[in-house]
Amino acid sequence: MNTKASLFVVILKTNKILTKFNAKGKPMKLALVSFVLLLAPCILAQDAPAQQSSAQDDSTATPTGFAALLGYKSVPVKQTFSHNTNPGDNFLPNANVPGSVGTTSLDQAQFIDVGLRYEMPIKKKWRFNIDATGLFAVTTGNGADASGMNLDDRQNANDNRPAANAAFIYTDANWGFDVALGITYSLPKNFYVGAVADLSGVFVDSGWDRYSSYTSQSTKLVLVPAGGPKLGWRMSENIAIEGTALFGKNGVGYNAGLVWNF
Repeated sequence: MNTKASLFVVILKTNKILTKFNAKGKPMKLALVSFVLLLAPCILAQDAPAQQSSAQDDSTATPTGFAALLGYKSVPVKQTFSHNTNPGDNFLPNANVPGSVGTTSLDQAQFIDVGLRYEMPIKKKWRFNIDATGLFAVTTGNGADASGMNLDDRQNANDNRPAANAAFIYTDANWGFDVALGITYSLPKNFYVGAVADLSGVFVDSGWDRYSSYTSQSTKLVLVPAGGPKLGWRMSENIAIEGTALFGKNGVGYNAGLVWNF
C-alpha cells in the first residue's frame, strides 16, 4: 500500500473515531481533527520528490539533548469560589450567612513558563521530547489598587464603606507546573509540526483581602490535562520558536515561546 493510500485509510479510521467521540464534546473532536491535519502532510511528504528531500537535508540541523524553555502559557481552569464574611468583620450585614460577601472566579490563568526540555530522534525526521516547566504570575497591591495576571479582587458585597476602608475578597493563581510529552516531524525550510500531550497543575488561592493583607481561605490544586497540535520554526541551529494549541475539558489553552538548545 503506497503512502497516499495509507493516508486515505488513516482519514477513514479517524472519521470513525470522530463519530464515536462527537457526543463527548467539541474539544475532543477538534483535537482529533488537528491530529489528522498534522498527520496528512507528514505522510504525503514520504512521497515528495528527491529534490525536496535534498532541500530538507540542507536545512538547519536539529540538536539532540537538553534545551531551555521560556514562554507564555494560558491554562483554562474555570474556578468559582463563594466567600463567607471574615470573622473579624462580624459587624457587617448578614455576616453569619454563608456566601454573604459574594463570589470570585478565575476562568483562564495566564503564566510565564520557564523550564527544560529533553529531545531525541526516534526515526528519520521524527523526534520525541519531554518538557517540564514552572508556571509563574505576578500580583501587586491590595484592595482597590490590586492588580495581577490572574487576580480577581472584589469589594465585599455586604460592605458599602468607601473602597479605601472596605474589606475585599479575592481569587488568584501565581504559580503552578506543567509537564508535556511531544512528537514532531521535520518539514522543509526548518519548520516542524507535531502533537502534544500536556498536564498543567495550577494552585488557585482564594480568601480575604483586608487592611493591605491577603489571608488565604483555601488553596486548590487544579489539574488540567489537554492535548493538541504544535507548530515550530528553527531560527538557527540552537534557537527555535514554537506554539501549541491545547484542547481539554475546560476549554482551549495556548502555549508559545522560545526553545534554546545548549
